[in-house]
Amino acid sequence: MHNYNHYRKGAAMLITTATDAEIIEFVRILIVSLGGVKNDLPASTITKFNDLYVSERFSECIREVKNIYRLNLTLRICFVKSYPGADSLRKLISDSARKMGYDPHQFGSELQKDLSCAGAFILQPARLPIYGTPPFENLKLLMFVFRRVVDVSMESFIYSIAHEMSHIILNAMRHPLEYNEVAADLTAMILGFSETMKTGRKTDQFSLGYLNNHQFEIAYQEIIKYKNVICL
Repeated sequence: MHNYNHYRKGAAMLITTATDAEIIEFVRILIVSLGGVKNDLPASTITKFNDLYVSERFSECIREVKNIYRLNLTLRICFVKSYPGADSLRKLISDSARKMGYDPHQFGSELQKDLSCAGAFILQPARLPIYGTPPFENLKLLMFVFRRVVDVSMESFIYSIAHEMSHIILNAMRHPLEYNEVAADLTAMILGFSETMKTGRKTDQFSLGYLNNHQFEIAYQEIIKYKNVICL
């Protein structure tokens, strides 16, 4: 039996690293929680993403990822040309929250994060309604996307978006790994984005995600083991 509480941390204790053994354990925990490993994105979906990306219909790419995750909520998107500096970004976040009818103070922890290396992030309350409930589907969230991750490649862009969507899933499930960045990467891999992430995680300018090359391969091979296993 898994000791879930061992991995549960507070929002202020965002976890960004894991040992090899923890990655294997996280994969198994998440596969059970998510009901099994989803098939990788089919060629038709990859083609659609490519077509949308080449035609710079980036918001539609994000909508497609949201649909794959079955997130029936409203997601507004703000593209940020370049990192404006911590103070300017906090002001942008606060102003955007007010325009959406939110009190910026409820996003206090979000406003204090170091986002200088982020590709994207979603402004969301510390506690979301339970996934699939009417309050969850009535949510209005705001996603900020930095152009630096948009302009590299389709795969890198989709990787960043899938990672952020995974945070929503884990939060709304009240999952013990909800504040774990490694788990967000693993969740996206389990939900069908493994091949896209394998291609998009390394660029000439930067690396994406929280797994090094060795750990990504461990996770990738571990997930393959469970592709034909149904978790009830």
